[in-house]
Amino acid sequence: LQKLVLTSSASVVFEGTDIKNGSEDLPYAKNPIDYYTETKILQEKEVLNANDPGNNFFTTAVRPHGIFGPRDPQLVPILIQAAKSGKMKFIIGDGKNLVDFTYVENVVHGHILAAENLQRGSPLCGK
Repeated sequence: LQKLVLTSSASVVFEGTDIKNGSEDLPYAKNPIDYYTETKILQEKEVLNANDPGNNFFTTAVRPHGIFGPRDPQLVPILIQAAKSGKMKFIIGDGKNLVDFTYVENVVHGHILAAENLQRGSPLCGK
């Protein structure tokens, strides 16, 4: 029995407009916003298509967004620096925008749960 849980990205379904109440059934972006997104779409398709229960190989993809946590050199320090330098004094859109940030331990927990539940007949397989 072999299992593969891919860390994908929420960007694979992002078309440049707000997504409210989105689900895992959203189609891939037809016009990816950048090369990162384009390669994530290609990667996810390859991994999910590799799902092969007949050979005991099970795959799934998890799409966290905005991962942060201890010793994070990206998200939190950049936000703190921007706030300190006065660069956070603007609003994009009407100020009601929503965005997900995911704590790294929650991402890990999600991956563990996905791996534990990847088995023949699981609705996670190939999704």
